[in-house]
Amino acid sequence: MAKKKTKKTDPSSARRGVMAGVAALVVLGIGAGAVFGVGALDERASRELGAHVGAVEIRWPALEATTPEGETTWLPASERRRLSELVEEILRETDPLSGDPVRDAGEALMDTGWFSEAPSVQRTPELGVLITGQWRVPGAAVRTGDGDRLIAWDGAPLALVYGRGESGQRVIVGGWRDAGRVGADGRWPSEDVLAGLELLALLRSAGLDAQVAGVDVEPYTRDKTLELVTRQGGRVGWGGAPGAFTPGEVSDEIKLERLRTLRDRTGRIDAGKDRIEIFGPRVLLDRTGG
Repeated sequence: MAKKKTKKTDPSSARRGVMAGVAALVVLGIGAGAVFGVGALDERASRELGAHVGAVEIRWPALEATTPEGETTWLPASERRRLSELVEEILRETDPLSGDPVRDAGEALMDTGWFSEAPSVQRTPELGVLITGQWRVPGAAVRTGDGDRLIAWDGAPLALVYGRGESGQRVIVGGWRDAGRVGADGRWPSEDVLAGLELLALLRSAGLDAQVAGVDVEPYTRDKTLELVTRQGGRVGWGGAPGAFTPGEVSDEIKLERLRTLRDRTGRIDAGKDRIEIFGPRVLLDRTGG
């Protein structure tokens, strides 16, 4: 006897079946409500919907260009998986007939710190959700007792912590307070780290950050000054935080011009020295190393 062919299930057909079942519940709602009661009908509909949670689609933050590995976002796969599973769990465990799943998913995502404002969470026809929003972008990593923790350009601590030197970001070192909590404004709780981040943002906007490995903010606790650390291991005494008036220091514009001149003349913003200072009336070079 010839074997019967197994009929494959078309995912789109399955979705149509679910929607048809839901529609049937709605059509029969008046009669069923009269016989069994509205509460029983709602409970059955919720059970049917809850058994068929649709896809969770999150619009991830995009890279300017796709990487050679085919990545289109800078957000690590592990974090993308964590956020997707967070939303899926909320959709499974709450009443799908209410607005609660959508609201709860939005609040949970906002609490992760990845969004600068509440993300949009919209139901899809397939009983899933589409999530879009304004993502916070890492500006640096702050070296703490736990490792290198990402910090966004707006100063908000982010959820990812890497081993020392493994983040791929410029590193802010010497901060006196770890990110065990955030400030009242949602930003990093110490002024020294925020000053270091502002300096990195200024150098980036000026196109002078290519040779910068990070900022040492330890001097800031003593005399409100910052020090650049170059990729070649040199040190550049920058002086006060960007925009701050410090007696005896030249302006930010002059400091930037000095870095630009040193780069153009020597190929390095640290002039190839172990340490230089660019904030005083003249550029000071440490010649003790030769």
